[in-house]
Amino acid sequence: MSVHYNAKMIAPFSPLILNSSLPINLVNTCNDFIDNILVQRKESKERDWGNQLAGNIDQELLINDLLETEPEFHEFILIMARNYLKNAPNPMLGISHSSTEKEANFNIEVSDIWCNEMVAGDFNPVHFHSNCHLSCVCFLRLPDNYEMEYIQDKKNMKSVGCLQFIDGRSVTGGKNMYLVKPLVSEFYLFPSWLLHCVYPFKSKGVRRSISANIGVSNA
Repeated sequence: MSVHYNAKMIAPFSPLILNSSLPINLVNTCNDFIDNILVQRKESKERDWGNQLAGNIDQELLINDLLETEPEFHEFILIMARNYLKNAPNPMLGISHSSTEKEANFNIEVSDIWCNEMVAGDFNPVHFHSNCHLSCVCFLRLPDNYEMEYIQDKKNMKSVGCLQFIDGRSVTGGKNMYLVKPLVSEFYLFPSWLLHCVYPFKSKGVRRSISANIGVSNA
């Protein structure tokens, strides 16, 4: 006689990652803003923020003024951050599953925002972001031949040009890596402590992304 037991799989320790899409009009707006900076050699040099970041990247530009110039983009980030916080309880911020709508109010501030202008051979080593609670990234532009390069990559590990999230140890019963293929307009928001990296690619052209750090406090 066989005995049947009820069982279910749970993942109590996995950090949450929010995925959304930036409206295409805002993708175009961000690209126009960055393109206008890059054609001005002096300004792009003044905005160079590479010494503050981990990446081995062609150009990394600080663009905090984008938030004032394009308030709709700023509002998008705030909405996504609020959505994340209401679905990701955190005792350190006084957030729990039992929090009411009134209790779940937060002060959310975008502290820094920058553009990563990657070309063939560039990469971003494994790192995390400090002095903030959340971070986000949105893909704005890809090389024309990127899709073909991705298709031709190794079948068992298509990583070329991809964003990799890494959490904890590699052990039986635990998945500790999440690979993201870049797609224009795709937006990801995640805990700032979550390790991540970007793998290099070979295609001619630019892999452009925009990232921001976000601070949170109770209202």
